[in-house]
Amino acid sequence: MAMTRKTKILLAVLVLLAVAATALFIHVTRDPLAEFKAADVVQTGPAEQKYMDHVLVLIEKNDMRGLYKEVINMDAAVFSDLFMQGLFKEQDFCPAKVVGATRKRISRDRNNIDIQVKSEKRKKVYCFSLLGVKDGFKIRNILESEDNRFKNK
Repeated sequence: MAMTRKTKILLAVLVLLAVAATALFIHVTRDPLAEFKAADVVQTGPAEQKYMDHVLVLIEKNDMRGLYKEVINMDAAVFSDLFMQGLFKEQDFCPAKVVGATRKRISRDRNNIDIQVKSEKRKKVYCFSLLGVKDGFKIRNILESEDNRFKNK
């Protein structure tokens, strides 16, 4: 059975559609922000360690007023919802220790650093995103870490 010219054209169009669909699927499954989310493991410096020791003491003492002073640009109601009624509602965060640090590969400010802290009782790692300010650091946010490099430390 010989293929007609029309069949060859339809087959070529079908192949092109299959290639285009595959390319689109591969493109869509890639994270478009992956290069902006990429972070390299860095050493925790003495300034970061001293600051995190201070923050962990505030958390251990359940001094939410003191912790609120360490957070930058957050409304008191949002702070209360996220931390007082959320993350630190139960006083089981401490003992905790710094297990590592990461720095975004692409960032406007090289003073920004994410400190990874492991809660011994919860057996979870939390990411304290620090923003470098002229007199030290301020906390931008605290979230459960998605970085698997620190889970077993």
